[in-house]
Formats: sequence, structure tokens, C-alpha cells
Amino acid sequence: MAYPQSWTCPACGNIVYNSEQCTICTYIPKEYQKQAKAKEKIKAKKDTSLLQRRIIAFIIDSLIILGLSLFVVVGFVLVIYQSIGKDFMTVLFAFIVPLTLVPIVLHPLYFLFYEGRYNGQTYGKKIMKIRVVRNDGSYIGFYESMIRNLIRIIEAATLYILSIILIMRSEEQQRLGDMVANTVVTYA
Repeated sequence: MAYPQSWTCPACGNIVYNSEQCTICTYIPKEYQKQAKAKEKIKAKKDTSLLQRRIIAFIIDSLIILGLSLFVVVGFVLVIYQSIGKDFMTVLFAFIVPLTLVPIVLHPLYFLFYEGRYNGQTYGKKIMKIRVVRNDGSYIGFYESMIRNLIRIIEAATLYILSIILIMRSEEQQRLGDMVANTVVTYA
């Protein structure tokens, strides 16, 4: 469907030029949402590598989170070491339990922030050219990202085996978090 040269967004009043989506609030008119959803379904059915892309994107994101966590932990330990002046290993072991919480806290915050802020894409998803969208084809917000990532806790408890099984069996290739949040991962 060809979009007009300009149109006024009914959600925020912004004048949108040469785009199917509002650049301010990410609103997509219903006629474009239906077309986008149909396109996404066709893309997902044509290519079976979506699951592989999701797994690789998750690994990339996990490595980024691990790197951020190590940076925070080492920085924290060095600051404490300098201020207390005790043996480095003593300081490290004294804070080992609280410091293991850093990646546990960073993990959901990372996904919540990037998926909610950057149109359903984390760095891993961007590299793998996939994104999370609502079932109607529009971009997700923080609400959908929050729901997806709260459900991720349950999925992580099953070592994501439940997620992989659901993605393989679901017509829309959705994991539990996608089903609850009414989202789907598709090609960017």
C-alpha cells in the first residue's frame, strides 16, 4: 500500500512525511497495521531460520549483559578495595553474593529498556535483523516489553527449553512471553 506524502497522526497530532508510521509516537494507521501483519506472517513462514536468529540474538545480548556486569562488578570491587585498603581477594569474597545480583538485575532492565525504547530491538536483535512487534504489526512499547520480560523469569527457570518448544510449535513462532504480551518476533 502506498502511503501519502504527508498525513496527520491522530494520536499525537504530528505531521508525518513519507512514512507509514508516526515518527513521534510510533502510531501506525489501521490500514497499514493490517498490511504489515500480513507481510510479517509471510516473511515468518518463508524462512525457518527465525528461531536460530532469536537464539543468536539472545546469546549476543547475554554477552553484552555479561560484559556490563563484569564492568560494574570490577569497578565496584576496585572502589571498595581502594577505600578499605584490604586484600583484593578479601574484598572480592566479601561482596561476591551481592555482586552476583548485578547480572540478575541488569538482564531484565536491558531487555525492558532496549525493546521498549528502540522499537522492539536490542543490540542482538538489531545485529540479527529481527524485532519484536505487537500482533497487529505496530511497534511494542515498555508495557509489552515488561510483560515479555516478566514471563522470561519463568522461561529461564526451564533453561529456555519451554521457550524453544513453544516457538517451534506455535504458528506465529511465539514463546510464552510473546503469547501473554500479544507480541511476535519478526524480521526487521
